[in-house]
Amino acid sequence: MSTIPMTCSTFRFLLVALSLLTASTVHADNSHAAACFNTAQLSPPRVETLPPPENQRCANYAHGAVSDYSTMRRFQQCFLPDNPRWQADYRNHYQWCLTARPEWLASETKARTDHLVHCGVRKSF
Repeated sequence: MSTIPMTCSTFRFLLVALSLLTASTVHADNSHAAACFNTAQLSPPRVETLPPPENQRCANYAHGAVSDYSTMRRFQQCFLPDNPRWQADYRNHYQWCLTARPEWLASETKARTDHLVHCGVRKSF
């Protein structure tokens, strides 16, 4: 009769299989079993790090900036070359907003609105 070499991984597998099949527990009197079993225990659950919640003020600013850009590009009389104020990149607008002072946001929004009013695609309020 041949014997299978008993390594920790083989023993771990057999230990788990046996406990699942018989619903019995392994006694800790076997030091080899205890040593192998300890290394087989599950590590604590991994904690996912979530991105910070979106800043609603900056989300609104970035959506408005991208929307104004789209409007500008649709009408030939409003066309301007891309630049930091006039661009389609939501992330750039959002990231800039996170560090901008409120009066800067208002100034940029006003400049875009004024341009769209001046070229005739937006009515002034």
